[in-house]
Amino acid sequence: MKKQLLYLCLAVGATLLLGTYSCKKNSTIQQPLSGQFDNTQKVNTTIIGSVHAEDGSPLSNVSVSVSGNTFTTDAMGLFYFNNISTSKNASVISATKSGYFNGYKTIIVNAGKREYVQLVLMSKGTPQTVNAITGGKVNFTNAAVIFSANSFVFKSTNAAYTGNVSVYTRWLDPTSKDLDLTIPGSLRGVNTNNQEQALTSYGMVAVELYDDAGNELQLAENKPAEIHMTIPASIKSAAPASIPLWYFNTANGMWAEEGKATMVGSEYVGSVKHFSYWNCDFPNSILTITFNVVDPSGNPLANTFVNFTAAGSSNHCGGYTDASGFATCTLPATMTFTMAINNSFSSCPLPIYTQTVTTLTSNLNLGTIVVALSSALQFLPVDGNVVDCSGNPVSNGFVSLDMGTGAYIFPTNASGAFSGNVVTCSLPPMTASMIGYDMTANESGASTSVTLTAGPNNLGTAIACGNTFQYVYYTSTYGGATHNYSIIEPSGTFTQNFVASNTGIEAHQGNMYTGFSFDGLQSTLGTHNLTNYFDQDDSSYTIPTPIPVNITNYGPVGSYIDGNFTGNVIGTVIGNANITSNFRIKRSL
Repeated sequence: MKKQLLYLCLAVGATLLLGTYSCKKNSTIQQPLSGQFDNTQKVNTTIIGSVHAEDGSPLSNVSVSVSGNTFTTDAMGLFYFNNISTSKNASVISATKSGYFNGYKTIIVNAGKREYVQLVLMSKGTPQTVNAITGGKVNFTNAAVIFSANSFVFKSTNAAYTGNVSVYTRWLDPTSKDLDLTIPGSLRGVNTNNQEQALTSYGMVAVELYDDAGNELQLAENKPAEIHMTIPASIKSAAPASIPLWYFNTANGMWAEEGKATMVGSEYVGSVKHFSYWNCDFPNSILTITFNVVDPSGNPLANTFVNFTAAGSSNHCGGYTDASGFATCTLPATMTFTMAINNSFSSCPLPIYTQTVTTLTSNLNLGTIVVALSSALQFLPVDGNVVDCSGNPVSNGFVSLDMGTGAYIFPTNASGAFSGNVVTCSLPPMTASMIGYDMTANESGASTSVTLTAGPNNLGTAIACGNTFQYVYYTSTYGGATHNYSIIEPSGTFTQNFVASNTGIEAHQGNMYTGFSFDGLQSTLGTHNLTNYFDQDDSSYTIPTPIPVNITNYGPVGSYIDGNFTGNVIGTVIGNANITSNFRIKRSL
């Protein structure tokens, strides 16, 4: 993976992701006591993020989900969830795209903040094949799986499968500098006593099984498989002879303890009953570290990547500061780490600040950390504003500022203005591409070129308007929870009709679908009335009171119909619900 991908930056609220740690070799794991895992508290927050391939290129048309809300990434790999209700302690964001292993990231979120997530999807590559009747061993780089005979069933039906099995697997190097980006969730686990643990990884593997038609398979009951994972030479001396196995629980975004693996030569070998991501981890208790990062003038460094690495560690804890330069990290107790603050782009190959940090047995506040200027290091202040299609300020939006090696994300304030610092070790001037986003209207504009120079940089106005694709963004609030959905071209399919003075619209994408109609003459702008509505949550709704539909554009055939509506409906299954929809559909009739 390109080094610069590690430094994709964000000027919004973020919590550092839990990484990995070193430990002394111990043939018998003594699991320290930690607090019971509790993920019941919900908060409202906004999550902005991006999805990339391993080479650093953005991935479009990735389906990203969190807490029942779904979004499809744009051409820049960006996604966002605006003011959603989600779990505070462990919110799991999942990303799926054909040809890639599913990606997951688990974060701690803060009420009213704008959090950031970056996911890197690993290519599945070419599968190995095993016969379901005879079983056998499949070998991959630094990993192997041994299947017993007649050990496969269809995941959807649990019926026995007897054909050829395509086995996709991938070993994840626990010493890789990019582990924070590819690892599922974070290295937080829940042991068999439901205690939350900090984990040190000594190797992990992803395994997926399919039949010839692409249907997903799973192991049959009482037919475990044997997995082999290479232990990197640099951490083998610290690796315990026996270590717990943990699988990634996609429901809560945590690693779950199940079984053990034993060191055999340079490998860990263990038996598993089902397939997911599997991880060999040493557990430890968790504490929290907080700090602020500022420049010499006291201005927050909001676009800053910070990591913590322990001597002899398999990896680190890494993540981004928020708009105020604040960050929180979860680390194991009674250990010593090197804290490194890095430049956001590859023009600064070395950390711009380092500090030794020793954890004890209670939470630690490091206070304010000042990053000093040097002959090479420069801070380039940037500011500007974002407006919508009508030229009004976008108070709930952001701009992406991409210099070819990653994108800064700067949020707007109540006046539609944004500001922040670009950190660089390259001599200006430099060129960047800027795009404005309006999260309320679900609009984004065209990319414009801007030049950054030494000193203040006013980047002017980014217009969050001009999407040239069809979409339906809709939100349904019922049962005390808000669910956001997005169906976007080209992944989604859209139809439009006009019957008996009613315009009908339907949109489908995977398991998501919605349809509605509104009255009035064609090509008429202004207020119409909703006459019908349905979606995947409930196929039959009644409309107890009139719901106005605001049509902002009703173009000719081949052009677009744009509009929005908000109102209360009553579903046959879910009961009362508040529905909000923003849509752009190409007119066919």
